[in-house]
Parts: sequence; C-alpha cells; structure tokens
Amino acid sequence: MQRAEFEASQSQLDIVDKLNHGIKEQKLDQAFANDMLEEIARAVGVPVEPSEISKEIASIRWEKEEAAHRKERAEFIFLEHIILLLSQADTASDFGEVKKQYFQRVQVKERYGSREKCIPPLNYFRCSITEAVMVDPVSLCTGTTCERSAIEVWFDDGNMTDPKTNEVLEDTTLRSNIRLRESIVEWRELNYCFRIKSIRENLLSNSGLLLHESLSQMQALIKKNSINKDWISIGELIDMIISILGNSDSIDVKMKILITWKGVVQGHARNKEKVVESQGWRYIISCLHNDSRVIKEAIDLLYELLQDRSGWNKSFCEKLSEHPSTVNYLVTILNGPVSDSIETAEKILTELFETDEENICLLLSLVGSESSRMSMAKAIINFNLEESNLKLLGEKGIIPHLLEILSGSIESKELSLSALVKLAGVHANKGIIAAYGGVPILLYLMFSLRTRALVSIKCFEILEKLSSSDGIAQYFRKPALRTLLGICKFETGLVKKAVLVAHGVPLILPLLDDSDSEIRETAITLLFLFSQHEPEGVVEYLFRPRRLEALVGVCNVNSTFCLLEENALPGLIKLLQEEVHATAYEAIQTLSTLVIEDFPQRGARVLHESNAMRSILKILNWGNDSLKTEALGLLEKVFVSKEMVESYGSMARLRLFHLTGMNVYGDGHLRRKASRVLSLLERYSRSSSHSITGVVLSENLRI
Repeated sequence: MQRAEFEASQSQLDIVDKLNHGIKEQKLDQAFANDMLEEIARAVGVPVEPSEISKEIASIRWEKEEAAHRKERAEFIFLEHIILLLSQADTASDFGEVKKQYFQRVQVKERYGSREKCIPPLNYFRCSITEAVMVDPVSLCTGTTCERSAIEVWFDDGNMTDPKTNEVLEDTTLRSNIRLRESIVEWRELNYCFRIKSIRENLLSNSGLLLHESLSQMQALIKKNSINKDWISIGELIDMIISILGNSDSIDVKMKILITWKGVVQGHARNKEKVVESQGWRYIISCLHNDSRVIKEAIDLLYELLQDRSGWNKSFCEKLSEHPSTVNYLVTILNGPVSDSIETAEKILTELFETDEENICLLLSLVGSESSRMSMAKAIINFNLEESNLKLLGEKGIIPHLLEILSGSIESKELSLSALVKLAGVHANKGIIAAYGGVPILLYLMFSLRTRALVSIKCFEILEKLSSSDGIAQYFRKPALRTLLGICKFETGLVKKAVLVAHGVPLILPLLDDSDSEIRETAITLLFLFSQHEPEGVVEYLFRPRRLEALVGVCNVNSTFCLLEENALPGLIKLLQEEVHATAYEAIQTLSTLVIEDFPQRGARVLHESNAMRSILKILNWGNDSLKTEALGLLEKVFVSKEMVESYGSMARLRLFHLTGMNVYGDGHLRRKASRVLSLLERYSRSSSHSITGVVLSENLRI
C-alpha cells in the first residue's frame, strides 16, 4: 500500500514538473496538451474521455478559485496556466462550445468593414522589450508589461530596472496579466476568422494562384494555434478542399491539398472522423494510384487518418476495407519507385489483414498481367501472414496463379517460388499444389539446365515441405518420382544436378521402405542413376545392415523382373568386383533372388549373360567365410542347370576342391556346402573319374 501511494505521488510530481516545463516553454500546442491530459487521467484513474476530462478541468478551476479566495497568488497563476494549457486538448474541448466560440468571433468580425482583412494589434499588446505581440504577458511592480521569456532574459543579463522607464525595480516579482492575455487571445482569434473568411473567398474563386496561396495560409493557421483545426472545419474549408481534390488533375494541387489535409487531421479525432465520413476518403484512396509524389503524400495522410491515441483506429480500418481497390493500390506501392512509402504501405496492409481476413482474399484482385501477379507474390512474401490466412489464400485459389507465373521471367519465377514456400508450409495447401500439377513443374524447374541455383533451391525447399510426414505425401509422391525419373532418363546430365544440387540421394533413400511397390521400384531406378554420380553416398547407405535386402523386396521375377528392366545388374556386379566384403555380401543376396527354385534356369542364364558368374566364383578365393557361404548358396542354385555346369564347371571345380579340403566353420559347414556344389558338377560330368583326376592334377601343378 505504501509502495502504491509512493508511486502515485511520484507520478503526480512528474506531471507537475512537466506542466511547469510546458508553461515555461509556452507549449500551448494540442499535441502537448493531449499527452498531459492522458498522464493526468492515468494518475487520477479516469478514462481519457471528454466527459471525464471536463470534470477534471472543472475541478482544477474550482481549486483555482479556492486559491484566489485564500489569496495564494502563485498557486492561482499556476492553475490558470494549467487550465489554459489543457484546454487546447481535443478531448478537453466540447465541440459545441468550440463552435459557439467561433461564431461569437465571427459576429465581432462582421462589425468591421467588408474591406478589412485583419485587425491591427493595440499598442499595449506589444512587449516593452521586443515590441512583438505578447503570448504570456506579465506585469512588473511599475505596471510595465513584458513577454515573460523576454523579461526573464533581461533579469538574467543583470538588469534590475524597468525596461520601459529605466526605473530601478525594488521588486522583481512577475505577475501574470491574465486580462491582457485574454484580450490578446481574442484579438488573435478574430484575425483567424478574418483569414478563414479570406481563404474561403479565394477557394470559391477557382483561381489556381489563389488556391496555392490559400492552402499555404491554412497551413500557417494550423501551426499558429490548434483551435484553427476546429475552426477550419467549422468554416467548411475541409469540405471545399475535398471537392477541389476530387476535381483537380494537377499533381501540384493534389500534393499541396494532401499536405494541408494532413496538418488539419494530425492528432485531431473530430477532423479525422469528418474526413472518413465524407467523400474525402475515396479521393485519398484514388491518389494512391497516381504520380509517385502524390502517392507519397496520400499514403502518409492515410496512415495519419488510421491512427488514434491508442494506436490503430479499428473502426477506420474496417471502413477502409470497404474499398476493395485499397489493397490493390497498396500492394502495387510495394513494387513502386516510392521507397519512402513502402514501409508505410506495409504497415497499413498488415493492419488491414489483421482487421479482416477477407482483405487477404483481395490479393486475388491482382490476378491479371504478370507484373500485377508479381505484386501479389511480393505481398505474400513480405507480410507475416498467420497460418489461417495462408490457408485461406490457398482455398480462394491463389496457388494456380502462382504456378502459372512460373513460366514467366526469372524474377517472376523467384517471387512465385518464394510465395509457394510459405504456402507449402500449411497442410491444406500441399494437396492443392499437387492437384494443380505443381510437382512436375517444380521438378522440371529444379533440373533444367537453364535454371538458376536459387530457383533450384526454392523448388527443393517446396518439395521438402510437401514431403513432410503429415499425411499429405500420397498426393504428390508418385507423380513426383515419375517426373524425376523421366527427367533424369531424358537428360542424363541432369542426374548429377539432382544429386549434388538437390541432395537427391537422402531424399530418395527413405522411399525404399515405402509400402507402395511402385514408389519402391522407381526409387531403386533413381538410386541406380544416382550411384553413377555419387557412388560414395549410395555405398555408404548400402553398408547399413540388410539394405540391399530392401532392394530385393521390390523385385519379382515372375512379374516385373525389375532388376533387369531397370538395368541394375551392372551396378551390383561392380560391387562384387570392388572386393569389399560388406557390399559384396549384400550384392550376392540380391543376385540370389534372381534364381528362383521353380525357374532356376532362367535366373542362371541372366547371370551368365551379364557376366556375373566369374565375379561370383572369384569370391571363393578372396571372400571371408560368411561371404563364401552366401556365394556357395547361389552357386548351388545355378548349377542345377546343365548348361551352367558345362560353362563354368571346370572353373568352379578347382576352387570347390580347395574348400572341401579345409576344416572351417568348426563343424565343417563351409566344407559340406562346397561338397554339395561339387556333387552337382559331378552329376552332369561325362566322366566323374576323369574330372576328379583332372582336378587333382591341376591342384598338384598349382601347388
């Protein structure tokens, strides 16, 4: 509780310090008054609303009267300054009172002749030191009046005399001359009314020269006093320049009106509301599709209109959304030459997207020429759209348009792909990309010889998102693999690009375990093509236990005979010739699947025609025991064919005889397996005895 009280009192002290500073610096502008009112409202715990603020100012007025009653002149003067300052805030001023005050000044002005353009200041309005009309007049003990800031400088310079009479001052106390200040304010406001009347007459004259002069005068009025923002509106000047903007074709006129208009509405809620509710809103939006200089001023004005003290005015943003061309124009600005406007356009678009998701769909209004669709793609790329918005874009049909511009220029390709990368991250959009033929297009681009590296990378990034395991892969995996295989077969030079640039090996390898046989078979063929360009990557994978067995699982001699159809045998035989135990072991197992027990002759003939038999028999010389056992198992199937025995019997006998004489595997498993194969050879020999004698003789000669 004590902490809360301390913070409250500290906050109040800070406010008093700021008020003192504002009074000393003569900060009578509306922006400062608005800020002070907000701080006071927070300190006393009331909302920043006209009714509540009026109560607070009434309370300050009561305190001022009490100070006067107690004859506490310093406090009275301070409170008087506070009231004057805070009355400048738009939330503190009742519009009815402001309007009443304006017409009171107009009535006084009408007492002067019609030729009068202004009322000259009275002599006693001028400072005795500077001779300028005073803003904060103070009186000396001698009765001389001066501008507060001027007399303070006079004293700081060591002067202790009356600046007008040179009389030595016995008392240097400064007393605010409130009556005089009020008279000066009234005089200024009367002249404001004269100026507003003159501007009105000039605008009605339809003179181009007078129009520019009038707009400059309006800008000057706004800078002099914030009350003129209300009076310009009451005097119907806003309505008049709205009409002029709608009818003018002059770039200079449009620019000057937009600049003036921004000053009129800046920090002024009532004027903003008037513009939004009028035709002016439409005219500002039309200026977004204009000369770059006009666009700059229009986008700045639009941004100002959408702001209030709490940030974005949600109601105004909703009204802006009612104009469908707005999104179109703003997105176009993102690609335009006005770099100063791009950031502001992005802020407005982001808020419009958050205000109403239907604004996202308006991006589709850009479908048309390639340049407009590029603008659409840029909008998707630049904005931090939520997943729901990206999903909505997909549902509304933006993906086919992005795929279509992939056939355009390099720049359009890169923009479209970058947009598709974002869209592909949403589950629902993956099926849409596949359904509209996106996968073949992406694969073609990725492997085209003319494709830039960035395009290939983007294509792969999209495919990688599509292949993520979230249940959507069935939509595109088969067509993707078919297209990739077709591209690689058609242009073998692109295979290397698929492996090196697109990292094809790690992408394809997991598909060997897919439940779909077509996917597995296509993956095997691609893997074989890849192995010719990156053998190390493929071999490293095949070193893993039983990986070649996964390859075997997709083959069926009776139906597809895919190892032959896809020309996979040369690669397997090459693995045997490299004499690496691990890969040779897997290769032998794979080759064994070709020799099926029901049709051994067919598989054996395939091994013969592919020159695999010599490499298989050599394993009996260099292989380890487990590898030799696998090779003998394959030979046992092959040598049931008399044709194979006649072709390779003599070559095999010497190696088999050597194995039968070895005591290996502890229980003689390898020796017995070699003996069974040897017996198959002898079954088809013309003369077993002659054969054995020949083997013994050959062995003796070798030793």
